[in-house]
Amino acid sequence: MTKHELTDAELERMLADLRLDTGPDDLMARVLADAAAEQPKTAHIIPLAVRRRAPRRFAGQLRAQLGGWAGLGGLAAACAAGVWIGFAPPQGLPDPAELMSLADSEIEYMDTQLLAAIEAESLAEDG
Repeated sequence: MTKHELTDAELERMLADLRLDTGPDDLMARVLADAAAEQPKTAHIIPLAVRRRAPRRFAGQLRAQLGGWAGLGGLAAACAAGVWIGFAPPQGLPDPAELMSLADSEIEYMDTQLLAAIEAESLAEDG
């Protein structure tokens, strides 16, 4: 098959013809009739304002406010991650269980060591 290059004048003429052609007159009416036929029948649906809901218990209200079961699952995962980080802190942070078992003098000594290490790192990065 050979390619036929259109000139600008031919292209403009074709686009003008397409703009004038609206298709069959009853096309839009048929499309809207088909769409209306596919819509659910709402005769059996009671309006939301008329419905009466049973009062929810506290747990149901809390679940709804947090976004349902998906929200509760995310909250549980975040809590588990927080507990994990609390019990097994990253390398740069002191262990809270270790801090609780130390005497006050040891904590002060550890704080001065930590500050000295931070200063040494910042000086090494600057110089």
